[in-house]
Amino acid sequence: MRRSALLDLFIVAVLIGLIIPIILPKITQSKRRKEEVIEVADKLHKAIRFYKLDRGHYPMMEYDNYKKFAESLTDTQGIPYIRLPEEIELDKFLYRPLDDTNYFVLMKTDKFEIKIDKRGIR
Repeated sequence: MRRSALLDLFIVAVLIGLIIPIILPKITQSKRRKEEVIEVADKLHKAIRFYKLDRGHYPMMEYDNYKKFAESLTDTQGIPYIRLPEEIELDKFLYRPLDDTNYFVLMKTDKFEIKIDKRGIR
């Protein structure tokens, strides 16, 4: 009986050892992806605030592409406020001006979504 219990424990340990290398990279990749999207959201939020300071209003056009939106965030001399990574994976991006005093940004992936307005990132 004792030998059987030890064999069972050994089999469980081997199975766990085989499963962990498969699952761990997916977990770390998902965490890295979320951190990357949050970093981009923070940069966009700051750039939108600079735009408002320079021009007196938020960007007035609606955007569904984060790269085109980031490229539109320039100072009055055409110099961009931010440089974004080459590519981040988003299932959905939306910038919508609500009025002269507020805006809404949605950045969504299959695992999470980030919302931004003049108060910050949520």
